[in-house]
Amino acid sequence: LRINAAGVTEVAAGDGPTLAVDLDQVGAYRVELSMVPHHLAPYLGRLGPDYAQQTLPWIYASPIYVLPVR
Repeated sequence: LRINAAGVTEVAAGDGPTLAVDLDQVGAYRVELSMVPHHLAPYLGRLGPDYAQQTLPWIYASPIYVLPVR
């Protein structure tokens, strides 16, 4: 996500294990990752398999600031 005076813009999205993006505009960028925690189903007790099928937020990264080149 790029955050600037105009608001928030999604600059890339993907389902793979990696994602590369050329940052060609100034602004504050951050990464938000979500996951479906299938691997936790056996440990969730009453929440169980249904909860482990939901897409849940996992990481909200601190901003990375991209400034103009001098």
